Amino acid sequence: MTPFDPIIQFFLDIFFLQSAVPDSGNWRKEYQPVSSGPARDQIYELRIRSGPEIKSRRMSARQIGQSVESKSACYMITYDDFLVIKIPPVPLADFKTYLKSIDLEQSISRHLSPAVASLAPSLSAILGKIPEISKKINPAPDAGEADYIRLLEKEPRFQRYLKINGQFVFFMELSQHAFFDQVIEKIHNEKDRMNDEIIRTSHILDDPVAFESLYGSGNETLFSRINDLNKQLNVKLDALFQQTPGPGVVPDYEKQEWLFASLADQPPHFGKDLTATDFPDKIHQLLSQVISENRKTVEDYYRCVRACVQKKIFDNHGANIEMLIIKTLTLLNHLKNLGISIRDLKPDNMLVARKKDSHHWHLSDPDAYDLGLIDLETAVRFRINDNEEIQQPMLAGTPSYMTPSHLFSNHALQDVFGMQMPGIFHLQDWYAVTGIIFYIATGRRLFEKTAKLIPEIIRVKTRGIQRNSTEMELFKNSSRIFWKAAEEEFKEKLRDHRQRLEDIHLSLPGDLVDSFRPEVENTKARLIDAIKKYAHSQKLFPRQAQQLTDASVKIIRNQRIKWEKIDPEQNVPPDTRDQILALLMDLETMKSKIERLDENSGLIKPSLSCEGLLTFMFYQAALAMDCE
Repeated sequence: MTPFDPIIQFFLDIFFLQSAVPDSGNWRKEYQPVSSGPARDQIYELRIRSGPEIKSRRMSARQIGQSVESKSACYMITYDDFLVIKIPPVPLADFKTYLKSIDLEQSISRHLSPAVASLAPSLSAILGKIPEISKKINPAPDAGEADYIRLLEKEPRFQRYLKINGQFVFFMELSQHAFFDQVIEKIHNEKDRMNDEIIRTSHILDDPVAFESLYGSGNETLFSRINDLNKQLNVKLDALFQQTPGPGVVPDYEKQEWLFASLADQPPHFGKDLTATDFPDKIHQLLSQVISENRKTVEDYYRCVRACVQKKIFDNHGANIEMLIIKTLTLLNHLKNLGISIRDLKPDNMLVARKKDSHHWHLSDPDAYDLGLIDLETAVRFRINDNEEIQQPMLAGTPSYMTPSHLFSNHALQDVFGMQMPGIFHLQDWYAVTGIIFYIATGRRLFEKTAKLIPEIIRVKTRGIQRNSTEMELFKNSSRIFWKAAEEEFKEKLRDHRQRLEDIHLSLPGDLVDSFRPEVENTKARLIDAIKKYAHSQKLFPRQAQQLTDASVKIIRNQRIKWEKIDPEQNVPPDTRDQILALLMDLETMKSKIERLDENSGLIKPSLSCEGLLTFMFYQAALAMDCE
């Protein structure tokens, strides 16, 4: 049984109810997969039958995003209209708890509106499809969620229509919005575009000038190697045709088309003379053999094709990519102004909310759409009244778009960041947006390797708490390891995609540029305050506390080098020397962060490259959130 089967069975039961079949008769319910549609959609045919009479219809389903153990699994359903179904990771059986979860997400959604479009669960999204319930609710013209709740409390038997596999699940109406990740996939779609490019240029081995024009100068050797590969194939095919009476003479251009079809992972087209024999199987074997024997040449060829395709993608979609990046930054700014952190911001959880009814709209048009949100279960309001406490959000996220701070309680974050703790929630979304912008620009994930640390951090945290380690200590240690790995991967990915990122030029609206500066100033203020407290609390040089606070990083560094050179045996006890060095190294680290913040803030200008934007955003998050 697949994860889809209980969902399809649920909608099959609804279809049975909607079909209003007579009570008499032995009606059988069944479904079967029909085909895989676009964007990983699985298409199913639902059928109810009694003897020769059959009623049928189709629906589709696909999973949204990655499966994450601590989070709900989301599915996109097409049945009458578009629905998103969210299945909690821990089975939910209590109706009041279920309603409380819905109310929490609806509360966040109301707070986001109208600045940010969002989907929140509702009872009406699915119960409106149940004929018996519709008859009881619809007579009231102003019927709303409260009416459904009253009905389900009065007649609990109807609650089963909110359950799949015996547990409550959440239903959301998608309306006319598009999934953000599908929009990005459609822009890049590198694999299909590469295959099309290979097939389209199968004639290119006949023309070295065309090869150079398409794939750039300096690839003459590769042109020769691919021709050699083609000649090897011809020799083997000719030998095959001579061994066994076959189709006669096969033109070289046709053999070449077979080769390029195989390179494009497509079935070669054989004529009728060949199809009626066992030659196709033998030709397939030869094609696989020759490609395998020339793997280095094939990989180099793919590299050239990929570069060509990427250039075409940028030429065709550059304006769309630039506007999507600006729209993503605008979404982040809205969230900050509203005092809400989504804490699981990622392409799978975002939607493209059209503002124009016309079918003819463009991603490059700033007035045509905004970016909205799908899943709010991890969200938290971090800007609250003085007499309130920030609610403890779910300790979860998606590894590629989360930091260690997602996994630790509010109390632990408060112990580490003090008064700046609410801003850490915003920086969680900030870090995610850094990864999203990279994905928009390249079609690839930014923090793939770093994401693998998250499960290990969860294990270390669990073991540490069992051994009575403090959350603050565990958070600081995991944070140090995480940000070091994240920086290494960030540098590597920027190096790999530098040309693409430099070619994307952004013109940022003034309000976005202005929104970045408080982030820098807040982080800088926190570091200055931490330095002051640290310098005035140390006991080694109490009279020099203010001097240590005011000293530049260069002065502190010189003092640290000087103390490193002092012979431990001369005048200063080894323990004291080690304490002084630890003090100076800590101060140097904090003051270096301020220096880097000042350098980093210089990157933000109204006009900048995507590389500059990503560099600013990553280091702003790292400098603010790293506990080193």
